[in-house]
Amino acid sequence: MDLIKGLCIIFVVVTHCGWDESERRFLLFPYWIEMAVPIFMVITGYNISGSFERKEYTLHKCYSPSRIVGSFLRFFIPFLPAWIFTVMVRIIEKGMCFSIYQLIKDFLSGGAGPGSYYFPVMIQVIVIFPLMWFTIKKKPLAGLILFFVLNVSFEIVKTVCGMSVRYYRLCSFRYLFVLAYGCYLYFIGARENKPRIGTWFVHVIIGLVGAVYIFFFYYLGFTPLFTNLWTVTSVFATLLIVPILRFLFGEDKITSRVIEEIGKASYNIFCVQMVFFMKGDAIVSSMIKNKYVGFGVIIIVCCLIGYLYYLIETPITKRMCSRIERMLGCVNLSKQTGGD
Repeated sequence: MDLIKGLCIIFVVVTHCGWDESERRFLLFPYWIEMAVPIFMVITGYNISGSFERKEYTLHKCYSPSRIVGSFLRFFIPFLPAWIFTVMVRIIEKGMCFSIYQLIKDFLSGGAGPGSYYFPVMIQVIVIFPLMWFTIKKKPLAGLILFFVLNVSFEIVKTVCGMSVRYYRLCSFRYLFVLAYGCYLYFIGARENKPRIGTWFVHVIIGLVGAVYIFFFYYLGFTPLFTNLWTVTSVFATLLIVPILRFLFGEDKITSRVIEEIGKASYNIFCVQMVFFMKGDAIVSSMIKNKYVGFGVIIIVCCLIGYLYYLIETPITKRMCSRIERMLGCVNLSKQTGGD
C-alpha cells in the first residue's frame, strides 16, 4: 500500500510542475498522473475500513469524540504549519491583509497552493465515511453501487444548481465512489482473494468505460452533460482505476524501500509541495534553464523536505492524539457511568 501511495504523491508533485497542455496530452497524463488523488481516496477507504474492523468499532463508536477529534488532529497538525506558510507568503509577496473572518474562511477552504482542497475534503471524509463503512460492510456490492449512484446524483445536482468550481473542489461528495471502492475492496478481501476470470472481465469492462470517457471528453473535446468540472477525475473517469487497483491490492511481490518510505510520508510531502509551488518552483526555474531537469529537482526537494517533516511531525502528532483520545475517552466513560 505504501508503494502505491509513494508513486501517487510523486505523481501529485509531477502534475503541479509547469507542463504545457500539449505535453500533458502527449504524455497521457489523464490516464495515470491525474489519477493520483482518486487512488489516494481508494486507499483511504481501504485503510479506514481496516482500522475500524481491527478496533471492532460500532457505528456509534465511529462518531465518538475521541475518534472524531483524533482523526481530525492527524490531518490538522501537519497541515497547520503549511497553511501558516501560505498565509505568510501572501502577506509578504502580495501585500494581502486578512481579517479574523478571512483567516477562518481561508483555513476552512484549505488556504492557497496546488491541492489545497485536500484538507477540507478529508475533514468531511472523517464525518461521512462511517456511514459508508457501515453500509458496505452489510452489503458490499449493493453498497458500492449505491454510492456510485449517489456520486452521479451529486454531479447532476451540482450542474442543475450551477455550482462553481470554487465550491465543487471542496466537496467530498465528488469522491464518494472511489472512497466506497476502497471500502468494498477491504470487505471482499482484495489482498487475500484473487478474482475469478468472470470477475476480471467485469473489472476490465468497467476500466475501459473510464478510459473511453477520458478519451472522448479530454482528447476529442466533447462536453459532458454534468461531469463538466474536473472532468478527468470525475466519477466516470475514475472507473479507469477499478481493474488496476483490484490487481495491485492483491500484489505484494513488487517492492521498493525508497518509494514505500515516500508513501509513508505522502501527506507531509503533500503539505510541503502546497507551500513549495507558491514560490519555490519559480526559484528553481530561474536557476535551472532545462525545465525537465528543474522538474526533477522539484520532485526531489519536495520529497526530501516532506520526508524530514514526516520524521519530525509524526511522533509529536502521535503523542498529542494519544493524550487527547485518552482524555476524551475518560470523559465519555464518566458520562456513561454517571460519574462526576
